[in-house]
Amino acid sequence: MKVRVKLVQKDLLENKESVIVDTIGLLNSDRLLYKEAETGAKHRVSFSSEGVVLERSAEVSSRSDLKLRQKGESVVSSPYGEMRFETYCRSLEKREDRWQVEYSILQQGEVVSDFILIWYLQMIS
Repeated sequence: MKVRVKLVQKDLLENKESVIVDTIGLLNSDRLLYKEAETGAKHRVSFSSEGVVLERSAEVSSRSDLKLRQKGESVVSSPYGEMRFETYCRSLEKREDRWQVEYSILQQGEVVSDFILIWYLQMIS
């Protein structure tokens, strides 16, 4: 089903909020697909009660495995190589009109990034 997707990122370390994406996507139960208008990067968000998998396909691609209340991994791949980061997902919520995940990215056990991602979803008829 077609949906309007508005992704808001809250950076908890810098106390900033940004609209990352505002576009049209496809929603199929627990999977959301959309493209970044500016870069053409493809995104796939797979949501379950155990966690969320965030995938971005472009020149610089990434896959983040966010497991609820567990450590996971984020892998960023570019023409220059691959970087791996540890993740920790504190909370997730899935509603009909909104998906939300709160997580940290860690390096050597220290939090280097702390985010809340909120996908606002509006069905298109």
